[in-house]
Amino acid sequence: MFIRHGDRTSQSFYPVDHEVTYECSSQINSKYFTTPTNSDTFNNTSLITTQVVTIPQDSPFAKSIWRGSCIPGQLTPKGAEQQESMGRDLRGVYVDRLGFLPEVFDQEKFFVRSTDIWRTRQSATSLMTGLYPTNSPNIPPPNLRLATLPFELEYLIFNERDQCPRIRQLKSFIARSNPTLQHLYTHIPAPILAASQIIDYPNILSVDDVSDFVSPRVCHDHPMPCLKDPKGNGKEKCVDGEAVMEAMAEFRSIESAAMLRDDKGSFELLKVGYGPAVGLVKKNVVAGKGKEGGEGVVFSLYSGHDTMLLPLLAVLDSLDLRWPPYASNLLIELWETPTHEKYIRVLYNSRIVVTKSNWCDLSWCPVQTFFKQLDKFLPGEDYLEKCKEQPKRKAKNNNQTPYQSDVK
Repeated sequence: MFIRHGDRTSQSFYPVDHEVTYECSSQINSKYFTTPTNSDTFNNTSLITTQVVTIPQDSPFAKSIWRGSCIPGQLTPKGAEQQESMGRDLRGVYVDRLGFLPEVFDQEKFFVRSTDIWRTRQSATSLMTGLYPTNSPNIPPPNLRLATLPFELEYLIFNERDQCPRIRQLKSFIARSNPTLQHLYTHIPAPILAASQIIDYPNILSVDDVSDFVSPRVCHDHPMPCLKDPKGNGKEKCVDGEAVMEAMAEFRSIESAAMLRDDKGSFELLKVGYGPAVGLVKKNVVAGKGKEGGEGVVFSLYSGHDTMLLPLLAVLDSLDLRWPPYASNLLIELWETPTHEKYIRVLYNSRIVVTKSNWCDLSWCPVQTFFKQLDKFLPGEDYLEKCKEQPKRKAKNNNQTPYQSDVK
């Protein structure tokens, strides 16, 4: 299962942010899973630490950030509840109805991995809290092993900064040569453009910055900033949050389809940028095929970002490449018939994934057909060589692409 983190605060802040409050309870994720030292037994735990963020208003720098108790990019209580709710839904299906997962949490049945960012780690823990809740103070909280990689080694998202510069090069080339993207980047939707000129006036924000600012405010019903008309006529122009979000969803959806699926360079971009993650998917399915009697890991959870989900959907040739909302999830199930035939079912936000090319019906896809699709994108032994930058091609426009792979 692959999930995007839940609702979060903005990753940047502006002078107008001091008008709003974001509270991130110190109880988020501390109420259930813990990490004992040198033992899986809670009674042997020497210390449990809960991090508490404070934003004192007597700080000389207080007005440079919002009020409350949240740092930039942190999972909010609403975001934690989104994940807990998903965990409860999973329990209703895989524990209560199917009996596939154990009634009581068993670490040996689970593998949980996250990008090494606070909100994604919190999201994974919140989901597991919903999947295995405990309401008794007499029951010691279990130990959840949460795996992370150093960001330099991460491959659940495009690692283009240092490890694989070819990704950045391919994205830039596609953005400069694809007609759909050229039109998109030169015709920014009016609500986004207006917001970019209001939020941090007189500075103009990028599309990414507008999205980062508006999304949390819409999610928390915070007021949008307004700007008095510079002409001095007393009128105000305000950011229209709902219009921005609607335009942003369409903008990102067009961008994702053109960049990741429909361009002639999309295949190489996915193979270089996401091949190792595709190998991870196949490895999990292969491991599941060999299990007898439910031994070993039966549920793997990967907590990340929209930039983790979209490439995976593109690898599957999903018809739906809309921008993933907070707490989106992609679920890959392995089924076995009474005659021991293996099939794959893939759901995205509770709906069967429909492919653009109809390469397989992902409501019941033979596992070998599924593997055939994945194998196209596996990185190969020369992967590190392919990650190197190639000689630059000449292009009419050398502007940097607005498409960003930074974690969201």
